[in-house]
Amino acid sequence: MSNLRFLFALLFVFFISSAKGLQIKICADDFRGELRLKKNVENISIDILKKGILELNKETSVVLVLEFLPLPRCLDLLKKGKMDGALNLSYNDERAKFLEYPPGSGPEEWGICTSVYKVACSGYVLITLKSNPYNFEGDKKTFPKPVRVVRGYSIEKEINPIYKEDLYVGVSNFNNIKQMLETKNGSVVANFTFPVNIEKFYEISDQLKIHTKYITMRSYYIPLAKNSKLPKEFREKFWKTVSSVANDTTVVNELLKSYSKN
Repeated sequence: MSNLRFLFALLFVFFISSAKGLQIKICADDFRGELRLKKNVENISIDILKKGILELNKETSVVLVLEFLPLPRCLDLLKKGKMDGALNLSYNDERAKFLEYPPGSGPEEWGICTSVYKVACSGYVLITLKSNPYNFEGDKKTFPKPVRVVRGYSIEKEINPIYKEDLYVGVSNFNNIKQMLETKNGSVVANFTFPVNIEKFYEISDQLKIHTKYITMRSYYIPLAKNSKLPKEFREKFWKTVSSVANDTTVVNELLKSYSKN
């Protein structure tokens, strides 16, 4: 199945590089090094995005350019209008200054993960060492110190006032987890998109404990840069098409099969 997915990726790259149409440049948080996927750069979120682009191409020619970047770099390019959008970002007021989110996002969302334009309902998990008896039960003030989080994650500002000098801001989940393993203390606040992504953290080490209670859950979107030249009518069609794929449980479950363990 993994070979079929890789073949599909090659065919898709050939298709988008050969097509002539409206180009959309999307940056994605570079998860490859974290999850040891340097040869296969696919994940479920990218599969959903690509399927959405294929649906859009039934009506209009769209060229997808997908770049893997550290999140801070991705956000910087979005501010400058050098990227059109970002794969899987939650809403916050600071990002909303330079990113356009789909209708019903953020403060307009009436409940957790209720937006029809979300591409994922996901959030953050706490990772500690198996040797640590601590068990997360919902209180964000009790994380084992030092607490490690990736720079640019929306939860960073939320927990910064709590942990202050005991908060370490790193460049990736992989680096943060490696540091915790080396020092044998503290915890890591890690982001995930789908539960299958959580399982990938175990590939780093069998000494990890991923707590079953989520720290937080929220809607994730593909916001578009306000400085992007993408026309308004395309933005709305893009959000509607990709989110319709993401919220189709039959389609998503079929995509997830290729990531299940044999």
